[in-house]
Amino acid sequence: MTGEEAAAIDGGLLTEAYIQAEMDEYEAWATGDVWSYIVEERISSRRVDDPDDAMQTFEHVDSCTGLSTTSYAQAQAREALAFYASRDTTPTA
Repeated sequence: MTGEEAAAIDGGLLTEAYIQAEMDEYEAWATGDVWSYIVEERISSRRVDDPDDAMQTFEHVDSCTGLSTTSYAQAQAREALAFYASRDTTPTA
């Protein structure tokens, strides 16, 4: 980052913190501290020709990749999971 770019971002007030954040993110990437998460939802279904034959599968509902640092990735994954866990999935008639 050039001095002009830094000044354009925050007038030089937060430049050091911005540069440190960039360095931390690069270090996480360079050392392999980059994570992904996938949230899946259990889906129950029954065959039309045999209603007694039930099946459960999992369907992808959310995911994110390229999250730097373990703690940040865990926080984002927990937030996504909490959102889907709080939904009312009761079937409507």
